[in-house]
Amino acid sequence: MPYIRESIITTVNKAGNVHIAPIGIIAENDGWVIAPFRPSVTLDNLAEVPFAIANYTDDVRVFAGCLTGRKHWPTVPVDGFPVPRLEAALAYSGLEVQAVDDTVRGQASSAA
Repeated sequence: MPYIRESIITTVNKAGNVHIAPIGIIAENDGWVIAPFRPSVTLDNLAEVPFAIANYTDDVRVFAGCLTGRKHWPTVPVDGFPVPRLEAALAYSGLEVQAVDDTVRGQASSAA
Protein backbone atom coordinates (compact mmCIF):
# COMPACT_ATOMS: atom_id res chain seq x y z
CA MET A 1 0.00 0.00 0.00
CA PRO A 2 1.47 3.40 -0.95
CA TYR A 3 2.25 6.02 1.67
CA ILE A 4 -0.04 9.04 1.26
CA ARG A 5 0.76 12.28 3.08
CA GLU A 6 -2.23 14.56 3.52
CA SER A 7 -1.17 18.10 2.74
CA ILE A 8 -2.31 21.46 1.49
CA ILE A 9 -0.80 22.14 -1.94
CA THR A 10 -0.05 25.68 -3.03
CA THR A 11 0.51 26.41 -6.71
CA VAL A 12 0.57 29.55 -8.83
CA ASN A 13 -0.38 30.39 -12.39
CA LYS A 14 1.75 32.51 -14.74
CA ALA A 15 0.12 35.66 -13.37
CA GLY A 16 1.24 34.68 -9.86
CA ASN A 17 -2.25 33.97 -8.50
CA VAL A 18 -2.01 31.46 -5.65
CA HIS A 19 -4.28 28.41 -5.52
CA ILE A 20 -4.64 26.35 -2.34
CA ALA A 21 -6.03 22.81 -2.34
CA PRO A 22 -6.04 19.81 0.01
CA ILE A 23 -4.36 16.87 -1.74
CA GLY A 24 -2.86 13.63 -0.50
CA ILE A 25 0.56 13.33 -2.15
CA ILE A 26 1.76 9.78 -2.83
CA ALA A 27 5.29 8.64 -2.00
CA GLU A 28 6.97 7.08 -5.02
CA ASN A 29 10.67 6.21 -5.25
CA ASP A 30 12.54 9.33 -4.08
CA GLY A 31 9.74 11.78 -4.80
CA TRP A 32 6.02 12.45 -4.56
CA VAL A 33 3.10 12.09 -6.95
CA ILE A 34 0.51 14.84 -7.02
CA ALA A 35 -2.68 13.39 -8.53
CA PRO A 36 -5.39 16.06 -8.83
CA PHE A 37 -8.65 15.30 -10.56
CA ARG A 38 -9.34 16.73 -14.00
CA PRO A 39 -10.44 19.50 -14.45
CA SER A 40 -8.35 21.08 -11.72
CA VAL A 41 -6.88 24.50 -11.08
CA THR A 42 -3.95 22.72 -9.40
CA LEU A 43 -3.23 20.72 -12.55
CA ASP A 44 -3.62 23.79 -14.78
CA ASN A 45 -1.23 25.75 -12.55
CA LEU A 46 1.34 22.95 -12.57
CA ALA A 47 1.23 22.99 -16.38
CA GLU A 48 1.94 26.76 -16.37
CA VAL A 49 4.41 26.89 -13.46
CA PRO A 50 5.79 23.40 -12.74
CA PHE A 51 6.38 23.93 -9.02
CA ALA A 52 4.29 23.37 -5.89
CA ILE A 53 4.62 23.53 -2.15
CA ALA A 54 3.29 20.65 -0.04
CA ASN A 55 2.28 22.36 3.20
CA TYR A 56 2.02 20.22 6.32
CA THR A 57 -0.34 21.62 8.92
CA ASP A 58 -2.48 20.33 11.76
CA ASP A 59 -4.85 23.28 11.43
CA VAL A 60 -8.10 21.58 10.44
CA ARG A 61 -9.63 24.97 9.63
CA VAL A 62 -7.46 25.11 6.51
CA PHE A 63 -8.57 21.66 5.32
CA ALA A 64 -12.23 22.32 6.14
CA GLY A 65 -12.11 25.83 4.68
CA CYS A 66 -10.73 24.56 1.37
CA LEU A 67 -13.58 22.06 1.17
CA THR A 68 -16.26 24.63 2.02
CA GLY A 69 -15.04 27.38 -0.29
CA ARG A 70 -12.63 29.37 1.87
CA LYS A 71 -9.47 29.09 -0.18
CA HIS A 72 -7.74 32.33 0.76
CA TRP A 73 -5.28 31.67 3.55
CA PRO A 74 -2.22 33.78 4.37
CA THR A 75 0.90 32.74 2.47
CA VAL A 76 4.53 33.78 2.72
CA PRO A 77 7.28 33.69 0.09
CA VAL A 78 9.87 30.94 0.04
CA ASP A 79 13.36 32.21 -0.77
CA GLY A 80 14.46 31.08 -4.23
CA PHE A 81 11.17 29.32 -5.03
CA PRO A 82 8.35 30.59 -7.28
CA VAL A 83 5.50 29.34 -5.08
CA PRO A 84 4.64 30.61 -1.58
CA ARG A 85 3.90 28.41 1.40
CA LEU A 86 1.07 28.66 3.88
CA GLU A 87 1.85 30.93 6.78
CA ALA A 88 0.22 28.31 9.06
CA ALA A 89 2.39 25.43 7.81
CA LEU A 90 4.30 23.53 10.46
CA ALA A 91 6.66 22.34 7.71
CA TYR A 92 6.67 22.24 3.92
CA SER A 93 8.35 20.64 0.91
CA GLY A 94 9.15 22.44 -2.33
CA LEU A 95 8.25 20.23 -5.30
CA GLU A 96 9.20 20.47 -8.98
CA VAL A 97 7.30 18.59 -11.69
CA GLN A 98 9.52 15.93 -13.26
CA ALA A 99 6.91 14.19 -15.44
CA VAL A 100 3.21 14.27 -16.22
CA ASP A 101 1.15 11.11 -16.78
CA ASP A 102 -2.10 12.05 -18.51
CA THR A 103 -3.35 8.45 -18.43
CA VAL A 104 -3.93 8.50 -14.67
CA ARG A 105 -6.12 11.43 -13.47
CA GLY A 106 -3.53 13.81 -14.89
CA GLN A 107 -1.00 13.16 -12.15
CA ALA A 108 2.28 15.03 -11.98
CA SER A 109 5.32 13.35 -10.46
CA SER A 110 7.44 15.66 -8.38
CA ALA A 111 10.77 15.46 -6.63
CA ALA A 112 11.39 17.16 -3.32
